[in-house]
Amino acid sequence: MPAPLPAAWRQPPAAARLPLYLGAALAEALAGPAVAVPAEAVRQDALAARFRLQRQRDCLAQLQAAEIPAVALKGFVTAHWLYDTPALRCSGDLDVLVRGGDLPRLLDVLGAAGYAFRPLPAKPWGFLSRASFQPFASADGVVNLDIHLQPDCWPLERGLPADELFAAARPLQGAGGPPPVLAPDPTHQFLLLASNAAKDKFGPDAVKKLLDAYVWLSGRSPAIDPDLLARLAARAGVARPLGVFLALLADLGLPAASLHGLPQRRPGRAYAALLADWRALFPRPPGAFGRLARELRLSAEPAVATALAWRRLLGLVRRPRGLPEGWE
Repeated sequence: MPAPLPAAWRQPPAAARLPLYLGAALAEALAGPAVAVPAEAVRQDALAARFRLQRQRDCLAQLQAAEIPAVALKGFVTAHWLYDTPALRCSGDLDVLVRGGDLPRLLDVLGAAGYAFRPLPAKPWGFLSRASFQPFASADGVVNLDIHLQPDCWPLERGLPADELFAAARPLQGAGGPPPVLAPDPTHQFLLLASNAAKDKFGPDAVKKLLDAYVWLSGRSPAIDPDLLARLAARAGVARPLGVFLALLADLGLPAASLHGLPQRRPGRAYAALLADWRALFPRPPGAFGRLARELRLSAEPAVATALAWRRLLGLVRRPRGLPEGWE
């Protein structure tokens, strides 16, 4: 590229932590020598990234061959839209949205190819998401498929339901085919970045999402519709976390004009502490209490935070497994 990068992240000590969140190859591509990663580590990480991307494309090709409609989400999409070498950004899960009626056939097709659910370590209240399931992983463990029936965790589905995202989806060029993989409308995808970062309590797991947004708004296409973004966020009840997300982008150095005049939110001391963590790239990641405090003050509307707390309490009594109904 090199892609735009917040100035604070190009300097020590933050630059030395970039590989922890981005991987050695992408960190070196973005920040250069400042990351101080051995050349062999960068080479090995780049090789693994290319192999992982090809396996993710193979998975999507299997769904296409079985004529199972699916929309790729999140990192797989922004990797192809925003980065000259998509493989370096295609880390983590492969997120796909499918219709509920197609889920049994997807499980049959990929199950016959060796995919199986491999549950993550259980939290005390279980797996709360009703939008997706535990990872459905390939036999070799390279592809962790995150199967979505809604674009993201509640409450986003109130503003962006699956049918609406499907209806606006478009071909993703350069991601394999024919036929090409489907990707969300750009404004839908940007809202997914913000809502996912909020779900991560704007903590270390959100670094790649915020980086994608930073690169995107620094001049990469495709264009975002700011009026639609604000309308969907208000309808979903995620206006406050979107405002915090936009404030972080601005305060990390993104030109204000890139944010289209969308409202930014900086709720007092809680936001100041969060911004300090982001500038230093989390030298001391927040603990459980800190994550809960940030949810209450920054990453969820009050009514949403209350509903999530209630779901956790219910989960302590009857722990959700995060598997399709009837799946053993």
